[in-house]
Amino acid sequence: MSSSWLLDPDGPGALEVLELGDDGRYRTVAEAVGDETVELALPFPARLSPARLLEGLHRPG
Repeated sequence: MSSSWLLDPDGPGALEVLELGDDGRYRTVAEAVGDETVELALPFPARLSPARLLEGLHRPG
């Protein structure tokens, strides 16, 4: 199974996790903004928050 993580650095930060289905279309399986967290099983177990992923990086305004 293929997945994509889209991380938007604007504002508080946002994360959207997409997985490719058997029909060839991506579907959103998780979303988080700022300090919210998502727990994922694929492609490996992970607990993520956009704010933590972006911590310490220079972000637009």
